[in-house]
Amino acid sequence: MSLKNYNDEKKIATKAAIFRERTIHHKQAIESVGTPKETLLVMLNEKGHVDLEHMAGLLNKPIDEIVPDLKGLIFLNPQTKQWETEDQYLSGNVREKWIKADTASVSDRRFHENVEALKSVQPADLPATVIDVRLGASWLPSSDMKDFVHSLLGIPSGVEVGHIHAFGSWRVTGNWEARGATANTTDWGNGALHRDRTHRGNAESQNAHRL
Repeated sequence: MSLKNYNDEKKIATKAAIFRERTIHHKQAIESVGTPKETLLVMLNEKGHVDLEHMAGLLNKPIDEIVPDLKGLIFLNPQTKQWETEDQYLSGNVREKWIKADTASVSDRRFHENVEALKSVQPADLPATVIDVRLGASWLPSSDMKDFVHSLLGIPSGVEVGHIHAFGSWRVTGNWEARGATANTTDWGNGALHRDRTHRGNAESQNAHRL
């Protein structure tokens, strides 16, 4: 905050208002507003969330009368049973929210609006060609890793895959059929290893070695 006001034309400096009067005032609570939309702005500014009871009090109207005027601006979340703003409700995991809203709409028509709004913000599905999965990624389920190895070796079973998330450690074990598979000994193996192997850190090396 500046302590003076300087007049460039007159070349005169005067003390700022802070020297003679209060410049910071107590926040004045808003006791009434004109429209539901204005009330919503007041709520978000004062509380940061939708409070229909307080909003109805500011408008001196019942809640049922102000909700229609806020259509598209607030949504009742069927999971939490709480009213949320458009920005809050139509963001995050909108796929899961869409499924929940669609299920809720079967027994409660109020959620049809939710379904349509969520439908409009659904992201496009990514084609498999643009999804890059690195072998050994910590989020990759060990069951998927197991299926991948079976597919890679061309065997129906015989491989077990375990993952210790805390250490980033993968353990791949195979029975005699898996270890003796041609894909293991020739196509994807180096012909030198004949024992189970524990891979730590980057599991991409599993492609370069036999089980």
